[in-house]
Amino acid sequence: MFDAQRLLGGLVKSQFRGSRRRSRRRRRRRSSGLGSLLGGGAATAVGMGALGVGIAAFEHFTQSKKGGSGQQSPPGQQPASGGPPPPPPGSGSSGAAPPPPPAAAGGPPGAPPAPESSSQQNQEQALLLIRAMIAAAAADGEIDAEERGAILLKLRQSGFGKEERDYVRQQMEKPLSLDELLKELVKQPQSQQLKPQVYAASLLAIEVDTEEERAYLKQLAEGMGLDEETRQDIESELGLELD
Repeated sequence: MFDAQRLLGGLVKSQFRGSRRRSRRRRRRRSSGLGSLLGGGAATAVGMGALGVGIAAFEHFTQSKKGGSGQQSPPGQQPASGGPPPPPPGSGSSGAAPPPPPAAAGGPPGAPPAPESSSQQNQEQALLLIRAMIAAAAADGEIDAEERGAILLKLRQSGFGKEERDYVRQQMEKPLSLDELLKELVKQPQSQQLKPQVYAASLLAIEVDTEEERAYLKQLAEGMGLDEETRQDIESELGLELD
């Protein structure tokens, strides 16, 4: 399975909405200034929830590509040729085994924590936000072949492989309805914390210059139970004024 968080960040940083705008010049009338935001501290603007983490993951990926193969060892990791690391201060030289790691929640003493559940949750949240972006993009009608081509080309240019592009293509061919999106959202373990991220991701996907898009966003916010102040705060952070 591909890295959904990186793909989510790639859709945002590759300006998903910009790819659509270029293929629909006759309908687009204005820009919200979001392009400059995405060029800089977008992760800070949207917070370090699933959306912000996705942006950070994509930025790390692109920086790694630019940096080539000369990667430094992570902090605290010794180079392979340097031999075993010395014992920590105060540990003595008796060769005694180190104490066992703390027990994971609900597990036996000494069992290491299992990150799989958290990783899977992050993956599922990122997939939902990707689908939310695509659902918003289809709010004023289907995403036509020209738009799909522009988006997929941008993803390819950004370094995404066939598996990622196929997933986005499939979702664009059959986007979630608003009701389907809300049902998927409530299945998430942290759905309450994810709601502002869903709204932000939806805003990032569209120009919001049609009545259909405005109605969709209003219905989305109402369906998630976002109050007016929260909605306006998110719009303000993303440089948008919809009212």
